Amino acid sequence: KAIQHPGFDESTFENDLMVLILDGNSTKTPICMPLNYSLEPRQKLRVLGYGVTELGIPSNTLLAADVRYIRNGACKRRYSSWEPNDNDNYYGEWRPEITEDMMCARSKRGKDACHGDSGGPL
Repeated sequence: KAIQHPGFDESTFENDLMVLILDGNSTKTPICMPLNYSLEPRQKLRVLGYGVTELGIPSNTLLAADVRYIRNGACKRRYSSWEPNDNDNYYGEWRPEITEDMMCARSKRGKDACHGDSGGPL
C-alpha cells in the first residue's frame, strides 16, 4: 500500500515523499536512522530510481547515482542564477522554490536524479 504525504503539492514538489507498506515480509535489511541525524555539507548520498535517462525515456532497470548533499542556502543561490539552455526544454522558464522541507544535492554532470525519480529512495 502506498501512502502519499497529505501535504504533497504537485506544482512545487513540497512534501514529496511516500510511505510504502509491504504486503509481506521483506528480504532486505531495514535502514535505521538515529533520531538526531543530520547531514554534513558534501556528504555522499545515493539516489535510486527508474526515471528518464539520456534517451528521454524511463529506465526499465533500477538506476543509482552518487550525489553530494548541499545546504539549502547554497542550493537557493545556485537556482537563483540558473538559466535554462537549449537542451533544457522540460522545465522552460520554471524556477523551483527551495523550502525548509526540502533538501538539495549535486552531482557530476550527467549523473543525477531526473524526471520520474522525484520522491524516490535516497
